[in-house]
Amino acid sequence: MRARLVAAGECGASFASGDSAALADYLAMLAGDPALRGQLGRNARSFVEQELSRKARIAQWRAMLE
Repeated sequence: MRARLVAAGECGASFASGDSAALADYLAMLAGDPALRGQLGRNARSFVEQELSRKARIAQWRAMLE
């Protein structure tokens, strides 16, 4: 069982190892867009609550074992 930690475009972004330019560009974009930062934060919290909570993990394990 492998969880996604970042749902690209929904709650953040991921970058190739060493791609500091892409990371810097993304951070600059976020710095200028408080509404997007807020939406990404809400989406990330929802993702964690639904996919990574204890209750979600137990349900995932039960489904695998059945």
